[in-house]
Amino acid sequence: MDTLSNAVGKTRTAVLVDFGGVITSSVLRAFTDFGASLGGDPRLPLDLLARDQPSRTLLADHECGRIDAEAFERGFAERLRVHGAEVSAEGLTARMQAGMSIDQDMLALLGDLRAAGRPVALVSNSFGTGTYDGVDLAAVADVVVISAEVGIRKPSRRI
Repeated sequence: MDTLSNAVGKTRTAVLVDFGGVITSSVLRAFTDFGASLGGDPRLPLDLLARDQPSRTLLADHECGRIDAEAFERGFAERLRVHGAEVSAEGLTARMQAGMSIDQDMLALLGDLRAAGRPVALVSNSFGTGTYDGVDLAAVADVVVISAEVGIRKPSRRI
């Protein structure tokens, strides 16, 4: 059975991928590395984004395009400061993503799939500015959906 078939033999007709953690290295590792750079608990940024309601709201609003990157950075920097981290808001999302790199093997695989006639869709939640710099998304996927551009974020089925 090829890798595009499921356990009951139904052939998949398309490939759906995310950007962060699929086309890039681990988002979780990058955010943890950023947390470590703050000098306290390296899990603080991830913990806040997962469990702190004001941080979760900031993230959801940013991913849906209701607030821009700068508003997210100001708000999240304040949440980090409330929890003991000394951090500047300016360029916060870029610093959080600094440890991420593009997975060239994944880009090649997606190119091979498209060349073989398999449609590829990329669905990604927005985060900061410059997240997709250096990657020609139109060359990676037949369909590209960025959450802030459509006002809906994953995991909503509406996206």
